[in-house]
Amino acid sequence: MTLGLLTILLMLELLQFVSKVREGEPGEYFGMQNICEFIMFGLTVGLFVVQWQDDEMKFKLVESWNEEERKLNHYAQKHLLGWALFLAWMDLTIFLGKMDFFGRHIYMTWQIMKSMFWNLVVFVPSLVAFASAFHCFLINNEVFEGPIASLLKTFEMLLGEV
Repeated sequence: MTLGLLTILLMLELLQFVSKVREGEPGEYFGMQNICEFIMFGLTVGLFVVQWQDDEMKFKLVESWNEEERKLNHYAQKHLLGWALFLAWMDLTIFLGKMDFFGRHIYMTWQIMKSMFWNLVVFVPSLVAFASAFHCFLINNEVFEGPIASLLKTFEMLLGEV
């Protein structure tokens, strides 16, 4: 059923593209929402291909697949599904942003995210610098033993100060 619905959605996208080309505005088709949908559909098709390989392995008992290949297959499924779901929710957000009632709030959130991104560009190198220094100076302390643990502990300390 899901594969059938995906096929219908792909056909609708193709018809939408053809109608934009016939109107002489193919550039109009390549907006943020359609690009998001295109990538989302590609990931979903990839998920079906990986799932088909997994089913083939289970039901035909393919002997050439070892345990490592099975783990990679499941790892790929999780990532494809996760990114496809993320893009589906982003597509819904873009769609809601076109409506008057939601659009203003989504635009404000986007502006806040952009300003926070530039603050993080300045903040993250300082955080990494402190975490690296703590890791080097306090390597015998179990809290700062690893670089990731040092980064998390430094971030925790900064949050405590805020």
